Amino acid sequence: MSERKFTPPTSFPAEFVTERKHRARILSDQGEGNRPFVGEYLNIGGEWAPHKWGADGMAWPRTSTSVLDLHDPVPTVATQRWLNIYPSGLIASHESRSAADRPAGRERIAVQRIDWLSDGTIRTEMEDV
Repeated sequence: MSERKFTPPTSFPAEFVTERKHRARILSDQGEGNRPFVGEYLNIGGEWAPHKWGADGMAWPRTSTSVLDLHDPVPTVATQRWLNIYPSGLIASHESRSAADRPAGRERIAVQRIDWLSDGTIRTEMEDV
């Protein structure tokens, strides 16, 4: 992963990903000393393993970069729609690109994909007609 971004949680459990993109969750901030975050990560064998992290989300014991350092989760696409756009200003919404292509006709001037992400943001992209 590139630049690490970690936002300390304010409620628990809180989901994160490790440096190697494995799932991790912080269950409590009642750890001890330099390791306030107590939780678990999904190991290579598919089992949850206990672990502790520093207030900055870095794994303990500390190394320069640990495969268990925490990153904010990458938002996933919750809902996706495709819009056919026509010269008349008419816009038709469809649940998939193939559904948008079926009724498109020659008059369609653009197809826009809209992704509503799990973190509440919206991402749009114009696609080839």
